[in-house]
Amino acid sequence: MEESNAVFTAGVLPGSPKNDFEIKFLICHLLYTAGEPVTFGQLSATFQRTATVNYFEFSAIVAELLSQGHIRETEEGSMIYVLTDYGEETARRFYKTVPPAVRDRCSEALRRQLKLGRRKKENNVSIRQTPDGYEISLEIPDIGTPLMGLTLSLPTREHCEMVERRFLNDPLYLYTRILALATGDPSTIGELDETREEDLFA
Repeated sequence: MEESNAVFTAGVLPGSPKNDFEIKFLICHLLYTAGEPVTFGQLSATFQRTATVNYFEFSAIVAELLSQGHIRETEEGSMIYVLTDYGEETARRFYKTVPPAVRDRCSEALRRQLKLGRRKKENNVSIRQTPDGYEISLEIPDIGTPLMGLTLSLPTREHCEMVERRFLNDPLYLYTRILALATGDPSTIGELDETREEDLFA
């Protein structure tokens, strides 16, 4: 029994929700405050990055919330969730059951996940293997012709993922810096300082 419980608590920080009810209330609270549909992956990443809920326990509780009618999928099989009226009532009535520090930590992590999701929808990234390494293509769409299209050849997939993370954290930063370097006129965009955008992959 102890070994079975360990599977559901491994990697969880002290002070995290202590039972299934608190985790359910936390998930309902996060969906309630998100203000938009949230994917299974975004919720999972939120809990993994904050070490708040073990993945296996999270998966089991999401299934329970679905079966109990607290949450529903936007489309069957989509794994994109919103609250039902029952779930909204649960979120409003029981959110204080979860410690404020845990709520705040998870809310901030989910906010970053949702922002990253919007960045991925607004910009295009593709990675493919080539005979001598990998190739990554970055695109900032616009009305008609894309604002930017850039393809780089890199030795490993890990290098491509580093570029992808930096691009998605601040697409316009990369665009304006390339423009300044290509034209030789950095004065058009100011100093070539570091991006001020937050790291959405932290």
